[in-house]
Order: sequence, then structure tokens, then C-alpha cells
Amino acid sequence: MGKCIRSSKKPHEGRQGAGGRRWLYLAFSTAAVLVIGIGGLVLFGDGSPQPPAETVSLPPYVARAPLVVQEAYAYISQHPETTAYIPCYCGCGRHSGHRSIQDCFVAGRGAEGSVVYDPHGSGCAMCVDIALITKRMVRSGNTLSTVRKFVDDKYGHLGPPTDTPPIPQ
Repeated sequence: MGKCIRSSKKPHEGRQGAGGRRWLYLAFSTAAVLVIGIGGLVLFGDGSPQPPAETVSLPPYVARAPLVVQEAYAYISQHPETTAYIPCYCGCGRHSGHRSIQDCFVAGRGAEGSVVYDPHGSGCAMCVDIALITKRMVRSGNTLSTVRKFVDDKYGHLGPPTDTPPIPQ
């Protein structure tokens, strides 16, 4: 009869099991998130939402929304000269006929300059993100071309952009 040979090692000793791989994955993932987060802070400031300017009158559905949404609406409504040249990638060009990130928040302007708001931006995290990226980059001194390239690089893989006009030279 044969003898049963047993190892003195426990099954988990001497090799890296799934637990070790999970720990390594968690460590690398955490490091990546920290590097990306710190890079964002350096590029865009602390990222905390800013309350809208006192002079902006927002519709009730925006006034009840989170501060980041209010901040996006306030910025877009006050800066048509820049936001009209930044594309959106959420698909609104196809389903709503939008031509830029501005159209996600502003449907039009009255003769006296009053703003007619579009509710689309209040429910679209991508639109809010693009609006706030634009705000922070422009305020940091970046050109519209740099902002547009950044937005294109960040969201371009998700689908076609709005049919946004080229930046005037």
C-alpha cells in the first residue's frame, strides 16, 4: 500500500493567492485615484462648488439643485462668449439639437438680455462637468483652444460632439 505524503506547509503558504492580488490591485487603484485627484486639484483648484453670483436669477428647478449645478448654470449664463465654442458629448446634439455646452443650460436670450434656461443641464452630470471644466480652465488663463482640446480629449471617446462652431481667430 502506498503511503500518503502530506506537506508540512499549509495550502496558502509559499504562494501569492487571490488575497495578495486583491491587496496589490487595491493599492495600485488607490494610488491612481490619489494621483488623478491631486492632478485635478493642481489644474482646477480645490473643486469645491461655488455658489452662483448674486446677480444671476436662476429658475426654481436650478435653485433647488446641488451647488455644482447652480454654479454651472450661473457660469454658462454669464459667459456666452466662451461657452458657445465648447462642445458637449452627452448626445444632446442629436436628441435636442444643441450646438455647444451653452445650449445645455441656456435655450435663448430675450431682447432685453434676459436668459431663457434649458432644463437639460440640470440633469446631466457630463454637461455640468464640461461647464465647470470650462470655467476653471478659462479662469486659470487657458485659451479657448486649450479648453476645447481638453474637453475633446476627455470625452471624445464617448461619441460625437455637438456641431460646435470653430473658435474665432
